[in-house]
Amino acid sequence: MLAIMILTISLLASTQLPVTAPPPRQCKGLDMYFYATLTNAFNALIAGNIDLLCYNLDPLMLAIPMPSPNIQLAAHDGNEYFGYDLNNNYTVPVYPGVRNPLNMREFRQAIAYAINKSYIVNDIVQGFAYRVDVPIPYPQQGWWNPLVTGANYPYEYNMAAANALLDAAGFDDYDQDSWRNYPLDWPGREGQIGVRDEPNLDDLVIYIKADSKIYVMDIGFYMQYQLWDLGIPSTHEFGSNAFCYPPVFSDHNFHIYTSVWTVKKSYVFSSESVRARCHVL
Repeated sequence: MLAIMILTISLLASTQLPVTAPPPRQCKGLDMYFYATLTNAFNALIAGNIDLLCYNLDPLMLAIPMPSPNIQLAAHDGNEYFGYDLNNNYTVPVYPGVRNPLNMREFRQAIAYAINKSYIVNDIVQGFAYRVDVPIPYPQQGWWNPLVTGANYPYEYNMAAANALLDAAGFDDYDQDSWRNYPLDWPGREGQIGVRDEPNLDDLVIYIKADSKIYVMDIGFYMQYQLWDLGIPSTHEFGSNAFCYPPVFSDHNFHIYTSVWTVKKSYVFSSESVRARCHVL
């Protein structure tokens, strides 16, 4: 190794290299524009104001006839996944002193049974998605655990199973007003001990991020509709990332959060910071 290094240095020292000017810039005339929303950028593309748009389009945008045959669309598999984040803390600030129903495993399992992933993929996202059963994006499917994915996924869509779990856990509708009640002597809503007088469930609070991807909003509303079908009352808060961040990530003052996670350099940090307080089955 020493001999090679000396020879190399010697050759460089004895060789007269010509001094040349740096090559001309190859990006002359390349202009980059920043848009506040995807809609604005997409409109600029179809109007011919820009030549390249590097962002995922919503299904609604893909359905718009392109005004020019020169506009070419390319598909790719994204490094992102959508998931519902369930807050399983014992209590939630909006209902102080009341045990959070999501703190009970059977309640979370019932919600998992109530979500039809095929409907989300085929109807809401219109086929522009892959089904995943673990929080790992499709391109990294080699890391999926085969014991809980695909045919082995334990919570395939089954509303009958969801209702049976809730009934067995005590979340029945004893007063027959179409909304489920807290179980007997539920902490914070127990009423007279030993007497079945517990009130209806309080509204679960769902935060839906107002994203440029229209399907994120639709999937959030789908969760609310499924809860209603189970007899679980819920309300939603709808807003930007800045609006959702304090109650979800700082105050933990929510029950369910809908958004998209992207695998990137900060993924491990982001994932763990949420997983510590919001467990998805």
